[in-house]
Amino acid sequence: MEKIFEHSISSLFLEDFFVIQLIEFSDITDVVRYRQLSSSIKDAIEQENYALFLKLKNYLHIPYTYDSSELAAQENMISCIRGVVEALSEEPQSISPFAFYTDGGVDTNGSYYFLQNVWKKTGICYCTIANSNVHVQSVLSKSIDMPSADNNPMNFLEDKKNKNKIRIPYENYIVDPKADPFHILTDFQIHLRSGGYNAYVQTFAVFYSEREVDNKKFQSLTKRFTKAIKPTDIPLLRLGVFHKEDEKDSGIQIYEFDISNESSIERCFKTRSYDVYPLLWITIKPKYVNKTINYRIKQRVAAKYVSFKLIKSSNANSNSNIDLYNLGLKTIPLRLGSCEAE
Repeated sequence: MEKIFEHSISSLFLEDFFVIQLIEFSDITDVVRYRQLSSSIKDAIEQENYALFLKLKNYLHIPYTYDSSELAAQENMISCIRGVVEALSEEPQSISPFAFYTDGGVDTNGSYYFLQNVWKKTGICYCTIANSNVHVQSVLSKSIDMPSADNNPMNFLEDKKNKNKIRIPYENYIVDPKADPFHILTDFQIHLRSGGYNAYVQTFAVFYSEREVDNKKFQSLTKRFTKAIKPTDIPLLRLGVFHKEDEKDSGIQIYEFDISNESSIERCFKTRSYDVYPLLWITIKPKYVNKTINYRIKQRVAAKYVSFKLIKSSNANSNSNIDLYNLGLKTIPLRLGSCEAE
């Protein structure tokens, strides 16, 4: 049967069109495997460098904003694809992203409740001043080293008249600029706590991107999420749901959006030009237990940044803040744009 398949493909490969179609509609692992059938098939596939680039980009749902000229110009895209296939066989690693932006301010004792708590399992939350629709951005970097002495939110105000908008210039603390590849997001974790806070985030959404997002644009793009405070509000977002889970024991519901459906994303954001992709919508009814919820992301997602919209606090008091649970992330590091010849 394989000989018949090889003969059929070899005859079709007289036309570039069929090679491109084969690459487009085959699984990425099969594209690598086809090269082993014969030298003529191997050469035909490797000559379609741009088709291979598009295959990789779509396979990993890499945001269209990615400046892909360097990657697309690689003469050995098949090596990049092989690297991805090999990387996906590796065990995901826990990483500690660096939260660098918020428009929600920091509650009293700012240095203690600051952004550094977002991605640490310390039991100390990031506590906002604002009580709804707070936007937080994080970079997926392992090479940022900010001295603890600099950990003062008042040092990083974007606007001296607005203490809610804080941006840490993380680029000034990068130890090795070349050390940070894309990351394939595999697991999102929420570390629930049994007590100590009374205004835990009740509803929030998770987004990803390949670059820092202008906060005004972030706010504008995610307007629909402002009213999405319970599962029955999901249709308001006009987004397709790829998967959903209901952790009844922990009071958590997680919806993973279909990020391959670009038309639904455009309907949600009301534009064809967007910098962030919606990934998860999460609602929590705190049961105050010490427990880690691990959600395995069902789609393949390659990103450099992860952002949040903290939609609603569990405390209905209008003067309340939002306490963001400690979060965790597992990824597979992936270096694109540096494909070496085989």
